[in-house]
Amino acid sequence: MKYRFPTTSQEAVVLDFSSRRILGVSGRRSQDNQILVSARGQQAHQAIENGKMIDPDQCEQALVGALQSLEATLQRSVHKAYVVLPASCITTARISVKTNVQGRQVETADVVKLIDQATARVPANEVVLHCLPTSYTLDETIGIRDPRSLFGHQLSTTMMILKTSFMTLKNYLAMIEKCHIKAMGFLANPLCTGLGALSEEQQNYGSCLIDMGHLETTLSVFRRGSLMHSQTFAFGGEHLTQTLSRHFRISMTQAERLKSLYGTVVVNPSEIHDPLFLSPHTGDLPLNKSHIAGLLQPPTQKLAKALFKSLDQINPKMRFRFDVLLTGGGASLSGLSDYLGQLAEHGVQLAPPAEAFHETKETLSPSDTTAVGAIRYLSTQQHRKPFFTTLPWMKKIYRLGLWLSEKVV
Repeated sequence: MKYRFPTTSQEAVVLDFSSRRILGVSGRRSQDNQILVSARGQQAHQAIENGKMIDPDQCEQALVGALQSLEATLQRSVHKAYVVLPASCITTARISVKTNVQGRQVETADVVKLIDQATARVPANEVVLHCLPTSYTLDETIGIRDPRSLFGHQLSTTMMILKTSFMTLKNYLAMIEKCHIKAMGFLANPLCTGLGALSEEQQNYGSCLIDMGHLETTLSVFRRGSLMHSQTFAFGGEHLTQTLSRHFRISMTQAERLKSLYGTVVVNPSEIHDPLFLSPHTGDLPLNKSHIAGLLQPPTQKLAKALFKSLDQINPKMRFRFDVLLTGGGASLSGLSDYLGQLAEHGVQLAPPAEAFHETKETLSPSDTTAVGAIRYLSTQQHRKPFFTTLPWMKKIYRLGLWLSEKVV
C-alpha cells in the first residue's frame, strides 16, 4: 500500500489552513526545480484559534469559497488535495535513536528501523506528520546526510518529530470530507514554510526563518538541509491591528485599513511630518507616520525579544552566524524587516517564495510561501521517507510499502 506522491510533471493542490484564511494553491515543480503556480484561491474566516477549529460551519464555508475561487481559475473541479496544518497545532520533539548494523552496509531497512524507534515513543493520542533526521552518525563519523551504502557498526541519529493531536487532525479531516475533498495527506506548516522561503543553499548553510501570521509567529531553524528547531509564539499581525484599534477607538476593520495604508515601524525622514487626517473616526486628529510607528514599535520589540531569546538559548551566536529571514502575511508591514534587523544587530531579509513563479506572471507574496513549500516538499524525492498517512493504523503498512518499493528499485 504505497503512498502516491505527485511526480515532477504532475500538479498538486495544497490547502493551507491559517488562523484567518484558507489558501488553495495548485502547482508543480518544473524540470529546472522551480515551482510553477497555475492557480490560487483564498477565503478569509475567523473559525480557527490556536490551530483548533472553533466554528466548523464557518470553516467549511471558507473552504468552499477558497475551492470555488481556485476551481474558477483552473476551469476544472478539485477532488483531492494535500492539507497544511497551522503551526500553532503542531508540536515538536527531538528523539535520539540508534541501531546496530554489525559491520555491513547500511540499508534502507536500517533507516526505517530508526524511524520506527522514534515514532514508537510518541504518545498514542498524537499523530506523527514528519520524522526528520537532523544528521546521522556512523561509529565515529558525524554529520552524515545519507548513511545508506556506508559500512559501519552503530548507526544513530536525532529525529526531529513534528506531530499533532489525533483529535485535531480528525476534526480537520471530517470538515474537509464534508466539502467532497479527499485529503491525500497532512503536512506541518513550519517545514513547508522553510522549504518555500529558503533556497537549498540557505537550508544547508544555516538559516533562521521568522514566519509572521495573523495570530502567531513561528521561528524555525534550518541547517544541513533539515529542520532543527521550531517554536510558535502567540503574536501576529492582528495584535498590531488591535493596538491601533484600541488607541484610536476604531473598529478592527478600520484599524486594518489604517495599518495597510499607513502602517510602519520605521519612518523615512522625509515622511516624519507628513500629516494623516483620519476624519471622522479619530475626531479629526492630525497624525503622521511617526505617530503610528511609535504605537507599533513596542509590541514589535516584545516579539523580537522573545524570538531572539529563543535563538540565544539554542546558541548565543546563532543569529549572528545564520541568515535571518522574515516571511508570512505579517511580513508585508512596512519597515518590519529593517526594524527587526536593528533589534537583532544583524540584517533581516524579507523572504518571498524562493524559486517560485505564477504561470500568469502574477507576483507571489510572502503569504504564499507555505503553500509553495508544500508543493516543493511533495515533488522532491528526498522528502518522501518522513511523510506519514493520516490514519495511525496505516503507518506500519505505509513504511512496509515504502521499504519494499525502494528495495525493488
